[in-house]
Amino acid sequence: MKRESLPTAAKRDSVNSLKQAVSKIEGWLTDEEGKLLYKLAKSCTGKGVIVEIGSYKGRSTIWLAEGSKAGNRVKVYAIDPHTGSTEHRRMYGKVWTFPEFVRNIKMRGLDDIVVPIVKTSEDAERCWNQKPVELLWIDGAHDYEMVKLDVELWFSHLVWGGWIAFHDSIVYPGPRKVVEELLKGNYLADVGLVDSITFGRKVKSIGWRDRLRNRYILWVKMRMVEYEKLFVSFLKLTFDTIVRLHLPDFLKRTVQKFSMAIDSREHGLPLYEIYYHSPLGRYGLFQRLKGFQGMF
Repeated sequence: MKRESLPTAAKRDSVNSLKQAVSKIEGWLTDEEGKLLYKLAKSCTGKGVIVEIGSYKGRSTIWLAEGSKAGNRVKVYAIDPHTGSTEHRRMYGKVWTFPEFVRNIKMRGLDDIVVPIVKTSEDAERCWNQKPVELLWIDGAHDYEMVKLDVELWFSHLVWGGWIAFHDSIVYPGPRKVVEELLKGNYLADVGLVDSITFGRKVKSIGWRDRLRNRYILWVKMRMVEYEKLFVSFLKLTFDTIVRLHLPDFLKRTVQKFSMAIDSREHGLPLYEIYYHSPLGRYGLFQRLKGFQGMF
């Protein structure tokens, strides 16, 4: 049996311990998505900083900062007003996540790398000191106009050869539409997919290989949307059938809550968790895309 090298084993153990630590922080980033952010941040050379739009309680921020720490210690500018999204405010009322964000960052000893900016993306860009950006991670408000605004504000700061990545670019219509528009353009190469993230490298122009690749990614994303719709239909039918069975009341109430979440689709968070951690989401189409993930 081939013995694993010590550096490889140490790296694997480090990422595994990071996964365990981050799993305790509330958020919707999967382990595979976190590992992608780690690799992208680690690959930054220092010709620009890392900008994160949408930090919440620091789950993705920690993946980025730990990757940067393992690489060239590039600063991570974490932009978030910490008042929650529209969905969060609808669910929980008044939201203020900044103290918990700071606590999570300090607990990992990353406060020398992470620079919190407690502002909206628009206000932060207005005060930006023109630092070039080498990695742009967009996970803010999910409606189309806001995602498009994030791109319009920050894409010009991204250096040529820098990476841009979008979260929730499959399930949510807003990020999905913005990403599809970018893929039809002429400025993204080495595009890849990891779970709900679409990422690519900013270039001055793309050749026919990247143009074909981007078209293929668009086709794959459409298939993912169809998978999601099929899965929702299956869940709805299953829940409706279960409710009709002779079950204890507390079980019926639990099933009905899931069914109502799927019916309303107002915030999408319960469905998001169910979908991406289901056999279809975790071991279906997404897993078959391994090996077609750009630089990784």
